[in-house]
Parts: sequence; C-alpha cells; structure tokens
Amino acid sequence: MVAGDLAPAFSNLYPEILDPAGVSEQEFRTIIEKVNKELVPAFNPWGLRNLFDATMGLLTGWVWDDVGFTAVKARLKNVERYLEEWNKEMEGKSKEGPELAPRIVPLRRTGYMNVRLPFSLLKKHKN
Repeated sequence: MVAGDLAPAFSNLYPEILDPAGVSEQEFRTIIEKVNKELVPAFNPWGLRNLFDATMGLLTGWVWDDVGFTAVKARLKNVERYLEEWNKEMEGKSKEGPELAPRIVPLRRTGYMNVRLPFSLLKKHKN
C-alpha cells in the first residue's frame, strides 16, 4: 500500500498475461509508478494544496472547483495525457496492427485501470 487509504494507488504486481500482448514487466512497473506518483498527491486529503483547494471551494461556493482551479483536476489531466500517449505509442509498435494493440482505458472512464487485450492474443496465451 503506497498511501494506505488516503489515496488510490495501483499494485505493481505484473500480470503475466500482458507478456504476449507486448507489455514488458519493466514497462508495466514504469506505468504504475508514474500513475501512482500523480494520484497519491492528487487525492491526499491532508496535502497542503488540497487543503487550500477545499478552503477556496468553500469560500467561493465551489465555483473554484467548477472552474477547474483545483490541483486534483490538473494532476488527473496529466495522468490521462500520459496514458493516451502510451496508448498511441503501443498502437505504433503493434505488429498485428493498431486495433490489436494493448490499451489502457482512461481512469475517468472506468474508475480503475484496465488493460484491454485483443481476444486473439488471449487465445494465443492459453495455447
């Protein structure tokens, strides 16, 4: 547990099913480390910036939050941008074509990290 229950964090235990999809263990751990380094400070309720954002939200009737001045929104945009860049990079590297490349589904869309593996790669892994 990186930050206990103060912030969401993902385990860096490598699922071996990613190997035939072209995601190495080192690359997987790099992704998880980058995402965790952004999420922990973004969601830590006792962080100085988060306390400031909460105070400003209260004083402005949450207009501060609605306008997007909070640090959590900026950090989440950084994570989303990083994951989208990784997805594009994997599409370019894929030998089977971009539609069969492994893909990380955006966090805001799923609420958790999910890697989409094409069915053909799963079938090869089982054989």
